[in-house]
Amino acid sequence: SACTAVDAAKCDLELYACVSCDDDRQCDDAEGFPGTANACADGVCVDCTPESEATSCPGDPRGFSCDPTTNTCTTTEVGSRSVCETCIADSECGDEEGMPSDDDRCVEMFYPNMETRFPDEETGFCLKIFAPGGCDQPYAIQISERLSLSDDTLRDYCGINETLTTCSAVRALDTNADCTPGQDDDCPESGLCRDVGGLSDKCTYRCTSLVECLPNMPPGRPGSTCGASGTGGDDYCGG
Repeated sequence: SACTAVDAAKCDLELYACVSCDDDRQCDDAEGFPGTANACADGVCVDCTPESEATSCPGDPRGFSCDPTTNTCTTTEVGSRSVCETCIADSECGDEEGMPSDDDRCVEMFYPNMETRFPDEETGFCLKIFAPGGCDQPYAIQISERLSLSDDTLRDYCGINETLTTCSAVRALDTNADCTPGQDDDCPESGLCRDVGGLSDKCTYRCTSLVECLPNMPPGRPGSTCGASGTGGDDYCGG
């Protein structure tokens, strides 16, 4: 209890001096961190770590995520983000029931080239870990050896064609977003305002094959094809 500095929260019993922490429990009495729900990261007491967030970032019913960049609790519930939605921590990515998923991670993504992070250096998108035959349209493009935001393990993911489109544009098509005729700016970054199937003025995106577009369920679903639709321009989903 004599060691209350966040960068010297451990009492070294050989030196009889306060030194850097090496265990979460040593941060209980650190200044600015009352109680027991705190963590030690690289020798410094912080609000939380991804490993400690279950106790460091409590909430009803599932708790909140820990931002791995700032080591602070967020206001985003764990498991509350769906595939291709923005995130800043792996635990925010959930399954179809909105529960935390061991098969999904918050992944760094790029657009319009593989040198430019999208939308910024701190934000990722929830993607499913790749397994042969395990990807589903429109997330059927294998993204290889990519880092997640909470883990330094390189993995492959089920993703999108990052040189043509963004997760934001894919979700706009999936949610049937409207746009003003001829106004691509009404759609998210990389999005196009086009006639999609039999629907007029919907947000869609460029494609090279139908696997990049929505699944054809039910048959004839708008957005499940990849073509030019007589526009004379690039192919897009629903064309």
